[in-house]
Amino acid sequence: MAHLASADGADWIPAGPFRAYVRYLLDAADLPWAALAVLSDVPAAQLRSLLFGRRSGRPLRRLHPHTAARLLAIDSAQLRTLRHSRTDARATRALLINLVAHGWATAALAAAAELSHSDLRAILAGARTEVTQRTAVLIETHALLNLPPHLRRHVCEDELVAA
Repeated sequence: MAHLASADGADWIPAGPFRAYVRYLLDAADLPWAALAVLSDVPAAQLRSLLFGRRSGRPLRRLHPHTAARLLAIDSAQLRTLRHSRTDARATRALLINLVAHGWATAALAAAAELSHSDLRAILAGARTEVTQRTAVLIETHALLNLPPHLRRHVCEDELVAA
């Protein structure tokens, strides 16, 4: 098989082993595929193509080395700690406020974040100052898939969209 070089001169890497690795990670951490895109900083469309094929249905055959490196930087032990590690809730709250402001029901957001409705309301009200990293990633994933790009970024408290 001939190696093809990208525009930046990097050799492309066969996608098959990375497809299997990503599936292993998703199973080990019980995460949706788009959450891995958030965690690895791989564009969601690229990860979706790796897992499910292109729009034509053909599987992705090769990856750019930067994409491969980003995927390899994630391991299953790191993903398992997401349920227990805590992080500041401000960025998650900002994304939740933007999602609600753009029509998302709090019940749907609670389900997406695997939270009770009362826990989600506490985050929205600012009563919870920390969330698990898993909750933060699940909300960031929901925002990635459902908000326009300019509303996906982490925003400061004074930039929040009024709910």
